[in-house]
Amino acid sequence: KAATGREVIITGELTASSATAESGIAAAGTAVSSQAGGTFYASQPNRLGSVRCVTTENVARGEILTFNGVVRSDKNGKYVQITKITSRRNGEQVRPLAGAASLKNNALVRLWGKVTAVGEDNFTISYAGKTHTVVASPANIAVGDFVIVTGIADDSGKIITRNQSDVVKNN
Repeated sequence: KAATGREVIITGELTASSATAESGIAAAGTAVSSQAGGTFYASQPNRLGSVRCVTTENVARGEILTFNGVVRSDKNGKYVQITKITSRRNGEQVRPLAGAASLKNNALVRLWGKVTAVGEDNFTISYAGKTHTVVASPANIAVGDFVIVTGIADDSGKIITRNQSDVVKNN
C-alpha cells in the first residue's frame, strides 16, 4: 500500500482493515466476487483478499472495477463506501479458494465438513480439525450432515454465504 496523506492506493493486499476510518481509497482491476443489494466484495486478481464495498450503482459478479471510495466502519467492521466507479468491464467469475489456509481478508472460499451445531442464523462445521461458523440460514441442515460451503471469510474467520445455493448438502 502506498499512502499520500489520507489517501490509500491499494497495490498489494486488498483489505480495508489496516486503513484508517475516513481515509480515501482507490482500487484498480478488482473483481466483484460477491454481490447482494448495494453491497459487494471486490477481490484481488490473486483472490487472496477482498474488501466489502457499498455502492448505489449496480454491479455484477465477475465485473472488473476501478473505483474510488472512503473507508467507513459499522457493526460488521470496516468497508469502503464507493464514491465513484471510474471504469468497469466484464471479466470472469471469481473462483473460490479451497481450504482453511485462505480464511482471512474477506477471501471467497470453499470449505467442506461435518455440521457440528445449528443455530437460528448460522451453523458450525468441522473442517481440518477446526470448527468454523457459517453465517447462513440453516434450512434443511442438521447436525451430522456433510456440507460444502462457499462464502466470504471475514476477518473473524466466519464464513458468510452469498445466497442459499452456497450451501450444498453432500451426505
